[in-house]
Amino acid sequence: MPKLSTHSRTVCSSEQELLDARVNVVTAKKNLIDAAYNLIASMGLMTPAGLELDLEKYRKNPIEKTAETREDAEENKTAEQSAEKTGVENPEQVDAG
Repeated sequence: MPKLSTHSRTVCSSEQELLDARVNVVTAKKNLIDAAYNLIASMGLMTPAGLELDLEKYRKNPIEKTAETREDAEENKTAEQSAEKTGVENPEQVDAG
């Protein structure tokens, strides 16, 4: 293995110091983020409302759609029950008078 000159060793040493400093910066940023989330959690704010998350964006069935589906299901159930009582498939087609 060839020996490095003093200049080469100094350059390599300086490059290693720069790399170590960059790693330390990233580690410090990570520790800051960890500390911030630990503070939020210790204050009891690690909730969707505390984090001000828009949950509707991530739901498969947003509340409005779920409510509409329930209303539609109730209407269908009522229509089916009426059809069973009257013997007519579509109760809306039955003459009132």
